Amino acid sequence: MRVPMEKRESERFRIGEVGLEIGGVCAVGRIYDISATGIRIEDASFKPELGDRIRVTFVLSLAEPGFEAEGTVTRHTDTGGFALEFAAVEARLRNLLLLLAERARDLPDL
Repeated sequence: MRVPMEKRESERFRIGEVGLEIGGVCAVGRIYDISATGIRIEDASFKPELGDRIRVTFVLSLAEPGFEAEGTVTRHTDTGGFALEFAAVEARLRNLLLLLAERARDLPDL
């Protein structure tokens, strides 16, 4: 599902869940927006501080290996979630994020 966002250069999509890790603590969060440069996560079991670095693990399918991205918490949402800006997104990771966003177009609303 396409989620309109003002002042965004990258198109954002609502998808599913990801694994999260910060300082050795692991959790699961729900992706609400994702682009090649960042992600908004809700329903995580922890609330990181602004500036915290979080490792995000994506699994595209059981038939494909997952991949990881690292990001910095840039803001908190009114609903208890947070947004991350991905660190130095290399071309391969950018392509995987775009593929994930493309697949999200065909998913039903959450």
